[in-house]
Amino acid sequence: GDILYWFLRIDEAAAVRFLNEHFDAGGPMWKRRILQALTKENSLFDEGTWTQNEPHLCLEQDLLKLVALLLARPETSSGTLPLLQSIMAFDALTEEQVSAFVSSIHSGTPDFAMAVLQLFDGDAVAESSQPILEALLASPESRVRRVAAAKLHHFDRSEALLARVDDTDPEVRKAVAFALGTHEGLLLRQGRDAEELEFLRQIDGSDVALLRKLLADADEEVRAMAVRKLGDLATPLESAAYEALTRDPSVAVRRELCNQWKLPTELRSALLATLGRDSSSSVTRSIDNVLENSLNEQFAQDPQPYLPAIEARWKELSPELRRNLTIHLVRSSVGLRALTGLLLASGDPAEVRELNRYCSATDLLRLP
Repeated sequence: GDILYWFLRIDEAAAVRFLNEHFDAGGPMWKRRILQALTKENSLFDEGTWTQNEPHLCLEQDLLKLVALLLARPETSSGTLPLLQSIMAFDALTEEQVSAFVSSIHSGTPDFAMAVLQLFDGDAVAESSQPILEALLASPESRVRRVAAAKLHHFDRSEALLARVDDTDPEVRKAVAFALGTHEGLLLRQGRDAEELEFLRQIDGSDVALLRKLLADADEEVRAMAVRKLGDLATPLESAAYEALTRDPSVAVRRELCNQWKLPTELRSALLATLGRDSSSSVTRSIDNVLENSLNEQFAQDPQPYLPAIEARWKELSPELRRNLTIHLVRSSVGLRALTGLLLASGDPAEVRELNRYCSATDLLRLP
């Protein structure tokens, strides 16, 4: 058998120190022998290599150093990747290993980048792996950039990801839009179990310009994702920007615009009314859903912001939604006047008489 393997089996600590000290004593064949012996010995996957309680720390730092040396060499970088699985599972990557990862990604082949991605198969990512994922964003392979971009959503912020706003792949640009503002992450941190995180972030400063660029993107899915992020703006855009979005050729974009709640009342009211007259039934159904979800005590006391949309949609609403809106509108004089006008305009006096009977029976306002 290989003498290096038996050296590791008999006295691992001494063997690893020797291999670190004599790593450059031979050429590519020597380094491949080191990797082969280390892979066969498999100590990185032994429980005794790590502390038993959280945080799980590696008890053999010289072993981590040797792995970094192997990862940095083109002849052994790909073969070293399986050794990194347990290290990344415990978020135990050293600075030397991260640096070796980044260097090998930049100098390696697209196949190497794809192999690196296999280490990110799980839902959670190691907190120390952010620079690795950012290096993968430079890959010429769009599938590599897509996965790396999606995995970077687990972090609070990645300037490298935001810099891909002009990426040739629309999926990557959509990932840039998603990364703006508030989002969630699932991180492995310092050898602990995966931790769910929510990054509460407003869009301001230079990020506003990024969002504007994405709102004008050639791809409709990118624009729709950018519209979804409008609610995270520290300060809303000018009214004209929202009005322009109501004319976007994409149904998905206009439908997403229906759900913008964090706007000045007057602007939101105008948008809902415009979208309530949209040519797409998918968009108008979204407005109906907005109206239905708005039925609460605040609506009953002040329905004014919703009246233009109700007027735009009244004749097309389902009987159930019209009934629920009626119940809330009659609780204020503003709502009752608007409702009266809607019923009279519908040309059905019977509905007005029915409304009178309802108001009388429930001791609410009565039509004159």
